[in-house]
Amino acid sequence: MENEFIPFRPRLPVRKYRRNLPHWRQDGCTYFVTFHTADSLPAQVLETLKRRALDFENSNTTLWSPADMREYLQLQRQIQKWLDAGRGACPLKNPACASVVRDALLHFDGDRYIVDQFVVMPNHGHVIVRPLAGHPLESILHSWKSFSSQRLRHLKTGKPLWMEESFDHLIRTWESLERIRSYIQENPERANLQQGEYILGRGVGLVR
Repeated sequence: MENEFIPFRPRLPVRKYRRNLPHWRQDGCTYFVTFHTADSLPAQVLETLKRRALDFENSNTTLWSPADMREYLQLQRQIQKWLDAGRGACPLKNPACASVVRDALLHFDGDRYIVDQFVVMPNHGHVIVRPLAGHPLESILHSWKSFSSQRLRHLKTGKPLWMEESFDHLIRTWESLERIRSYIQENPERANLQQGEYILGRGVGLVR
């Protein structure tokens, strides 16, 4: 079934690489991705969090235990708090701008990837996505950002719309998927947003 949820499988090969942040890749698996606008995090905070994430990655070269994963996800939660604080110009608070990002996420849904749940916040977005064969996550993220940047070029900020690198991790279990779904659904309320200041949605969706 094409829209079956496929978790991280520890016995299968994993590709690891780093730019500023660590990234794990496994064919066919499902990811939780956070992408954000270029002005959404203070530079010193972003650098500190990157450093901590890299230190953790370098000290955990073997298979991560549940405790390891909880520690790493705690770093991600710190980033989410900064994003939810609403720093920067927050162009996606405008419903028309947020709709452009939504359309980008769903454009190849069911063709190149399967989108489960997503939310477009004023300065960032969260999405659960499973790339389909032949379409690596990096290419998918690039297409989302490129498409939306072109459509929103009228904003004329003089700076890139998106932070080049996104945060992502492999989802390990169905229970983790459910927790992330709840996180996405509750994100606007936690950030004290009103109707019309965000877009909460679902794509083709994943099933067991």
